[in-house]
Amino acid sequence: MGLEWTELTAEEKDRFKAKYDDKNPNMTDFIRFPKQRLLFPRSCLKINDSIKNLALKEDDIWIVTYPKCGTTWMQEITTMLIRDVDENYAKLPLLLRSPFLEIDALMAGPDGGSLMGKVMKGKSQSEMPESVKAQFGELLKGNVNLANKMTGRRVLKSHYSFDFLPDNLQEKCKVIYVARNPKDCAVSFFHHLVNMPLHGFTESFQSFVADFMKGLLMYGDYWAHLESGWKLKDHPNVKFIWFEEIKKDSKKVIQELTEFLGHPLSEEKMDALVKHVSFDMMKKNPAANPTVHLQGMGEDKNFMRKGKVGDWKNHFSGDEIAAFDAWIKKNVDDTGIILPV
Repeated sequence: MGLEWTELTAEEKDRFKAKYDDKNPNMTDFIRFPKQRLLFPRSCLKINDSIKNLALKEDDIWIVTYPKCGTTWMQEITTMLIRDVDENYAKLPLLLRSPFLEIDALMAGPDGGSLMGKVMKGKSQSEMPESVKAQFGELLKGNVNLANKMTGRRVLKSHYSFDFLPDNLQEKCKVIYVARNPKDCAVSFFHHLVNMPLHGFTESFQSFVADFMKGLLMYGDYWAHLESGWKLKDHPNVKFIWFEEIKKDSKKVIQELTEFLGHPLSEEKMDALVKHVSFDMMKKNPAANPTVHLQGMGEDKNFMRKGKVGDWKNHFSGDEIAAFDAWIKKNVDDTGIILPV
């Protein structure tokens, strides 16, 4: 039986249509999964079963996060860690090294094809080796398709909460759950929805924050997702990591990941990986920063903005932060989640 979903109210539908442009119709046609408090484009109904039923491998690594919590950073760390910081492997686009499973619904075109795929099919492949072009060909058939065709140890990414992923995922595979404090997460998510092609949020930060607190946005309620990961933080196959921990001491986190994933690195390789995944290096890296694959869409934006802790102080006003703090306190009290200091 599939996950239960409902339509949004007429008022909520009007709200999405008013706040998002019309370049990607998926962003104005959401449905709600009430139990999980998750919203997603209606086109997810075509792929949810394929994600839920994806055949697992015992050595799979899944990276699960709410959006804008350090996902791409962790994908780069993990894919490079298990390949011993191979410089040639690093040149392979991250979206081929680590498929983003449900993006096919977010980027679904009106003809059933992929809006993103049509862009990547052109200029971005022009100078790639034939073997990489073949992988892009599999990607254009869908991210789940690419995942099924991958050989070797897979690193799979999803912003879905656990109910949407294969049953008992954490019993069969290694799962890295990355979380981020809600203030910086909200700021980063706002800029992502404004700046990135095919996302199209058109209103102010204040308007976005109101939606964020109500869960009226792509992927829905921040706390519901975070709680799904927090409940599994002590499971031996789950590594729960705060974005803030990586910023504070990336080498320590990488060392812990080598132990968690059963893949040790020499001190030399460890230092090379720490340097490779520094924010400045990541932002300049065309294989890790997906902005390079968004060229040709009439936009000139950067997927990686600041990567800082505390940038929320530059965005929230006094009244907004008071309301946001009250919202945080209520949810912390309700869930028992301990946020990073």
